[in-house]
Amino acid sequence: MDSAFILYREGNSQAEFHSELADFIFFREGEGAVIIGGKVVNGRSTSAGEIRGDSIAGGTKYAVGAGDSIYVPKGTPHQFWLEPGQHFTATIVKITPQEYRDADCSCCQTRMLDYSTRRDVASIPEYAPIFTYNLCR
Repeated sequence: MDSAFILYREGNSQAEFHSELADFIFFREGEGAVIIGGKVVNGRSTSAGEIRGDSIAGGTKYAVGAGDSIYVPKGTPHQFWLEPGQHFTATIVKITPQEYRDADCSCCQTRMLDYSTRRDVASIPEYAPIFTYNLCR
């Protein structure tokens, strides 16, 4: 884990893109949406490895609410979107993803999937478990 924080949001965020960090987002209260994928519109560098812009063109909007979680791979544009009257509280954990390929556990043959290096967010089913952790070791 590189960092973590609690976010309260009542309105839309800027679109953003992190070239080195991935986000695990855990929605604790409220409701809204996250737009994932596509391209950042009018993007500009705001700090090392981070681009922010006005909006996202061509992304997919996912409704989220209390109890939902989502993984945003590094290099993937994303933006919080809230309709008037909506709000949410979320815990965001930022990580530097490990670079490895899908593999089978040598002792139990559990399939371990790594989506952190994939660019095609549409290939990840909505709210699917991103990793099957190897509990054998």
